[in-house]
Amino acid sequence: MEYFKVVVNNINIDSAISEYTRLMYYELCHSRNAYLHELQEPRLNYTLIAGAITETVKITDGIKAATLATGRDVLGVWDRTLIGVGHFGMDVGFLHGRISELIRLCEAAEIVDAKEKEKAIAEAEMNDILYKVSKVSVVIKNLDEETQAHSGGERVEEVFKNVASADW
Repeated sequence: MEYFKVVVNNINIDSAISEYTRLMYYELCHSRNAYLHELQEPRLNYTLIAGAITETVKITDGIKAATLATGRDVLGVWDRTLIGVGHFGMDVGFLHGRISELIRLCEAAEIVDAKEKEKAIAEAEMNDILYKVSKVSVVIKNLDEETQAHSGGERVEEVFKNVASADW
C-alpha cells in the first residue's frame, strides 16, 4: 500500500482523494490485479478521475453493504453511475456484472414476496370457505337429527300412508 500511487497522465492525484478512498481503491485494484484507471485520454482532468475513483469506491462499499431492502432503484442508480465512470476510462465492468446479479436477485425476491402474499390470500379464502362448510355441515346434521326425531325413525310419508289407509 505504501508504494501504491494513483497517477493520471503522469500526475500523482493521491492528494485529490481521501486516505480511506485511496485505501479502498488500492484493495479494489489489488483484488483485480490491475489499475482500474488505465486511461488513454491525456486531456481528461485529473479532478474528474479522482471523482470517478471516489464514486467507484462509494459504489463498491454500497454493493458490499447491500441488502434486499436496498432495492432495484438504488442498484440502478449505481449501475448508471458506473456507466458514466466507465466513460472516463475506468474498468468497472466487473461491478456492472455484480449489480446485474443483485438486480436479478431483487426481482426474484419481489416475485417470491408477491407469490407468498397471493398464497396467504388464497389460504385465508380457503379457511373462510372451510369455516362456512363446517357451519353448513352442523346445520345439516341438526336438521337430520330433527327430521328423525319427528318421524320416530321412520319415513313420514310411509307413516302418513299407513294412517290414511288404516281400517276404521
